[in-house]
Amino acid sequence: ARHTLAQLLPPARLERDEGDQETLPVLYLIDTTGCDGFEETGGEGESKWNEGEAHVAIAHAQGLLSKGLAAADIGIIAPYAAQVARLRELRA
Repeated sequence: ARHTLAQLLPPARLERDEGDQETLPVLYLIDTTGCDGFEETGGEGESKWNEGEAHVAIAHAQGLLSKGLAAADIGIIAPYAAQVARLRELRA
């Protein structure tokens, strides 16, 4: 678990002038406190989602893609089925 982003990116795509890319861990936990997101549900007993958290996660994944990381090498873990569905909608 001590891999870095630099080890996943093709050498030609690694932009060494951006500071911490060489040491950025491959497991990245994002504190979404204060991201203006609130948990929502479709109704009683239904799954939850958080729009703000979904946008933060997608933005981070898009940043990794723009650096040359393959989509198959990116994973986003979400605790609720509705959150997974929202992430898929935003990804499209």
